[in-house]
Amino acid sequence: MTTAEKYRQLEKSPVINIARFIFNDLKNEATNTTLEKVIADIKTGKTPSKQEKRFYEDGYFDWFKPDEIGSEKYLFSSKDKVSKYAFVTKQATIFEPDTILINAIGDVGRISILKKQASSNQQITGIRLIESVLVDYAYFYLLAHREYFYVDLFQTTLPIVNQKKINAIPFCYPIIEEQKRIVRGLEEIENIKSIDDLYIIDNLNWKEKYKVICRNFFNLQFGTKEIVNELTHQLDLVKQLRQSFLREAMQGKLVAPCALERAGGEDGQELLTKIKAEKAKLIADKKIKQGKLQVAELLKDLLFEIPEHWTWCNLDDICYNITDGTHQTPQYTKSGRMFLSAQNVKPFRFMPEVHKFVSEEDYQIYIKNRKPEKGDLLIGRVGAGIGETAVIDQDLDFCIYVSVALIQPFKEYINSDYLAQVFNSPYGVRYAKGNISSKGGSAGNFNLGRIRSFQIPLPPLHEQEQIVAKLEELMAFCDGLEQSIKESQGYNEMLLQQVLKEALQPKEEIANG
Repeated sequence: MTTAEKYRQLEKSPVINIARFIFNDLKNEATNTTLEKVIADIKTGKTPSKQEKRFYEDGYFDWFKPDEIGSEKYLFSSKDKVSKYAFVTKQATIFEPDTILINAIGDVGRISILKKQASSNQQITGIRLIESVLVDYAYFYLLAHREYFYVDLFQTTLPIVNQKKINAIPFCYPIIEEQKRIVRGLEEIENIKSIDDLYIIDNLNWKEKYKVICRNFFNLQFGTKEIVNELTHQLDLVKQLRQSFLREAMQGKLVAPCALERAGGEDGQELLTKIKAEKAKLIADKKIKQGKLQVAELLKDLLFEIPEHWTWCNLDDICYNITDGTHQTPQYTKSGRMFLSAQNVKPFRFMPEVHKFVSEEDYQIYIKNRKPEKGDLLIGRVGAGIGETAVIDQDLDFCIYVSVALIQPFKEYINSDYLAQVFNSPYGVRYAKGNISSKGGSAGNFNLGRIRSFQIPLPPLHEQEQIVAKLEELMAFCDGLEQSIKESQGYNEMLLQQVLKEALQPKEEIANG
């Protein structure tokens, strides 16, 4: 998890929402001012020249960068260092302990408290406070009011909040003893991790109304967490259900076995024999070439039992062409011919909408012996999407990159959607991602030899069509379940935000509303 993600989680936590409520309540009885009135010192970091080795050679001072701000409440040590020479020559800004470091460029407003003398780069501004303001109180206040950093923000390439904007941030604070009480209480409730820890609230040295809102916030969090966990669990069950349907389809369990006469009198082996004969003739007539196979080591228990009238075959047996896209580095153009890659393929989803362009000249080179047609399949060959398969369901002229494979089956005998279901099934995913070639292949590169050698459970054509229709029906059912769960998630989040908004809304606003 990145620092930014951790910080956003912290901002949404019950502790910070409770702090926000307390600070809003304090406005009627505390000193209301701006940060400028409580800042004893404010300065911005520097980056010493990287060309001068002496600025970095002895690692005398810690030197913080934005990705470290907000990672923890207290900062003790940085990843990078600068030298004492950089400070002596005024090429580095040195902050004193108990300085609040603020991200001032980019993801502005993230803060941490510096606990030892250190430095930072120019994207960070540090503020040290007067004695009447506790640094931990100011930390919780600024964390609870990060939106103040975004008021009238400078918008350049990156958002910027300068010293003037920081000085203008509204700030309210009670007497020092009340600050201490608030900070101690907030630090204590940080230890509440489950509903069994709520007794901590009873021992707080807080006003009773603060204890009440505290308990309400944590009850809301734990109740919401249970709902969120349950909805997440339900989504996971739907995902498992999809995989189960695909697995059973590959084993011939989703549809009743076809009577051979309904399938044209052919079983899977007879269908395969017919396809092989047609392919052999095309090879003999030099219309296509024989693909090179690569026998791969099978994962343990990869194959499974299939109905007696089905047969196993190599993918290459039932395709007239299996190839990949161009291996040349493409020269993209602003317009021209469509050029697709692995990013345009997801399981069961052909997504040509966002694409690159290449020139007509390059297009003619790239489609040689690899022109995609409607009904062909594209398979991701590299990266996180390895093995993900989609059927080309549109009449489009485009060429492809080496990151995808093009599968062209004998469509009069093979249902392309059925092949996509095989590849996207748990069986196909395991083969694509987990099967390592005995001849140096890698699970990170689904090479063509292994693709051609992929063992396909082959039923008669009529049964392929039945399986496709049944799976589409079942996947639509899963889509409905998933949509319903996501709507519940959205409703739950909206309800939570509304409750928080009402709890944190200042009393005068409620009265005016």
